[in-house]
Amino acid sequence: MSNGEATTKSTTAKERIVALEAALASERTALASERAALAEMTRQRDVLRASHDRLRLELALLQRRIFVAKAERVDTAQLELEFATTLAALDRLGGPLPTPATETSDPPNGKPKKKPTGRRDLRQLPLEEVRVEIIDELFEQLVVDGKATRIGFEESCKVAWKRGGMRRLVVARVKYCAVDARGETVVETAPMPPECFPRSLAAPSMLAHILTDKFCDGLPLHRIADRLGRDGVAIDRGTMSRWVEDAGATAGATVIAAARKEAWATAFCIATDATGVAIQPPRRFDDKRQACRRGHFFVLIADRDHIFFEYTPKEASLVLEDMFRGFSGYVQADAKSVYDIIFRPPKKPPDDDAIVDVRYEVGCWAHCRRKFWEAASAKSEVGREGLARIGHIFMLEDAWHADPPDVVQRRRRQHLRPHMDAFFAWAEIEYQRVRDERGMVRSALGYAIRQKDALMRVLDDGRLILENNRSVSCQSPTPNLCGSTCVNLSTDPQHCSTCSMTCSYPHAGALCSGGACQMGTCSSGYGDCVNGPIDGCETYVLGSDAANCGGCNMVCKVGQKCNSGSCGEIQVTCSSAGVTCTQAGCYQAGRYSISSGGGIVVDLNTARRLWTRAPFATNGHSVAAMTCSTLALEGINAWRLPAYTEIQPLQFMTGGLNGCPTCFPAIDQAAFKNIDYTTQYWTSDYNSSKAGWDTPNFCDGRNNYFDATGPLPFLCTHDPLP
Repeated sequence: MSNGEATTKSTTAKERIVALEAALASERTALASERAALAEMTRQRDVLRASHDRLRLELALLQRRIFVAKAERVDTAQLELEFATTLAALDRLGGPLPTPATETSDPPNGKPKKKPTGRRDLRQLPLEEVRVEIIDELFEQLVVDGKATRIGFEESCKVAWKRGGMRRLVVARVKYCAVDARGETVVETAPMPPECFPRSLAAPSMLAHILTDKFCDGLPLHRIADRLGRDGVAIDRGTMSRWVEDAGATAGATVIAAARKEAWATAFCIATDATGVAIQPPRRFDDKRQACRRGHFFVLIADRDHIFFEYTPKEASLVLEDMFRGFSGYVQADAKSVYDIIFRPPKKPPDDDAIVDVRYEVGCWAHCRRKFWEAASAKSEVGREGLARIGHIFMLEDAWHADPPDVVQRRRRQHLRPHMDAFFAWAEIEYQRVRDERGMVRSALGYAIRQKDALMRVLDDGRLILENNRSVSCQSPTPNLCGSTCVNLSTDPQHCSTCSMTCSYPHAGALCSGGACQMGTCSSGYGDCVNGPIDGCETYVLGSDAANCGGCNMVCKVGQKCNSGSCGEIQVTCSSAGVTCTQAGCYQAGRYSISSGGGIVVDLNTARRLWTRAPFATNGHSVAAMTCSTLALEGINAWRLPAYTEIQPLQFMTGGLNGCPTCFPAIDQAAFKNIDYTTQYWTSDYNSSKAGWDTPNFCDGRNNYFDATGPLPFLCTHDPLP
């Protein structure tokens, strides 16, 4: 090969390599592009899948709130069992709670106040008294005849109702006829006193009655109109609406304005919340209806002494800034961003003589709990643990919520602060794991972390409380007021249907649903085994009740006893009642148990077969068989005579006089004491070739037949219990 040909081939090979490398690079670029596209599609699929999962969980949560229950309930007992180790470690951090006697004072006389018992004394109530005297005509005639005398009355009181209703109030102004200085006769009328609403049809008492029905009892005006109509006077709803509007405007400009001024100047903490309402605007110029608009009602509770409602067309920051202008102190609200403005420092430095409003945010642990409840409803383990931790915080708070503020603050800082610190440390760790994932878990943890300072503000003062439920209960424009506190008469177990109705069940929680009391979860160790909720959880199931051992209707088997809620054998020992171990070393410990009545023996080595000894001996096999079949002992029936093979395990032979055992059978020590081991016993086996019944004894084990001169004793047995 010439040098030229070699050079040409070398050049061709290099060009081919370059072409192949270019093709390979192109293929690699295409492969990388396809991989990138695949990764992007996988990412989008994961995003869509996560979005679908979130929507599915949100739909399940909405369905639960709509069709199941709006209350954020959870089985606290199950949470305590599930996170018992974690909660126990937290309790060790906070230390043991002091007993109530260490920091609470006794009554002045040193004795605790007793709960009233017996019939109420109606004479203590501020009621008009109507007296009805009941006479006996026979004795009254004897009094007239001088044969008897009245010596007093046997009195009892009842609550009665007397129809009141409306009255016609006649305002009669005196007219005077007099002569003036010019000698002319003039007629003058006494001036009309000041009126609430000039020329109004309603007197002040009628206005007060309607306002009380509407705002205290929650009756709508159309029902008030119906009731007044039944009393004989028709007053239409439109007229009453104008009265209510005028009363609100008058009181708002006078009494309420003064109360608000005082509250803003003296209140320690204001709790607030808002709820949206549908507002129907006035008709358009062409008399057509307009679509409803959304307005907002704010409730503001100042130290439980003042409760204000304020309507605003919008829930905006500027509205909140104007609403709280002039107040300095603590404000408890939820974590909506519109409230941020009232906690910010002023943008411009104030003048030297200007008064600066300083407000401190107090968080709501109930709102924080709601986030974790939503996460727990989505089957989140983190949500359940958050519920358990927050529930433990509320449980500790319940231990001292009725104490003076200084005691509450001291106990919070000693016992509650470690739990709160541990909660937020746990939330920080869990949040780092899910910070890049959208969902209810991240929302719950993020809320807790962002609101940490506000949620821990309750440690500043014992007068602050953990939750803002009191303002949530007052969100309705017509709330139920019990004293000066807003309550929900449909769900509040302390005020269920009426302010004075408290739901309470022995050894159980109490709920209020739809204004009716319902029993909640039984306390630990108790069960509702009889009578239903009328007497609460009346049965202690962790004691010695063999009929409810560890739970309702969990019955121990015959021959067992209940100890601390657990069924166990009643082991026969040498110290058991009626047992005498005369021969040391012969007793088979742990083999037999005896029933509580002492009449049934259970052989633990033979499938729990039950034995009892008949109270008499008989010459007739049929009598023995019938006696066993009709026996009923400690709830067990269907007894029968044993077969010969069933008696054999009871024979305990080790040699001795006439083949009798040196050690007596253990069954004798249990229930058949002083038995004659050489005596034959009736069985259920019939030997046709011998024309007799098998009659073995406990001594030699021989298969004897009835040849005794006297009546034979017999045993009764029962098939093994399941």
